[in-house]
Amino acid sequence: MYQNVFESQVVELTSEISGEPCVSFDPEHVRLEGVYGDQLSAYRAKRGWIDALEKCFLLDLSHDFNIAVVSSYADNRFILRCEFVTACARYAFWRLTNHQAPEAQYSIETAHVARGASQHDEFVSCPDLVPFQSTESAPLVLGDTLNDRGNIASTVREVFGKIVKSLSRIPE
Repeated sequence: MYQNVFESQVVELTSEISGEPCVSFDPEHVRLEGVYGDQLSAYRAKRGWIDALEKCFLLDLSHDFNIAVVSSYADNRFILRCEFVTACARYAFWRLTNHQAPEAQYSIETAHVARGASQHDEFVSCPDLVPFQSTESAPLVLGDTLNDRGNIASTVREVFGKIVKSLSRIPE
């Protein structure tokens, strides 16, 4: 019985990956970005992200991290961008992106969902944090990272290449 429930959730999660909303992280610029289809979800997520970062990591808004919603009415997308400024904030970012703070990660991933019993399926189907796939640092446009999933293998190879390079520079 438990196996059947688990399998049905996997199917639901796979069907949700291609759609919005999506939270991604950019390790080069030390930032999180969330893409939302409506303004209400974006601002609800902003409030949730601030709450999670302040409570889980004891970070201060405007000192440790900056957060803003960038509206793109033409594409009907709202981008929530959070940049981590201080060393403490960068450590919190590392913990979020390396699965060291699952409760905070879950809070950030589901911050756009209205709280209530009727929203259980939306909480379950929220995708996990994904790496930011664009190498551009464009301030307003996230790009087609939601629809361009074909470059995942090349992105993984590129990230591992960078890790290997950085490890080779460490003195023994």
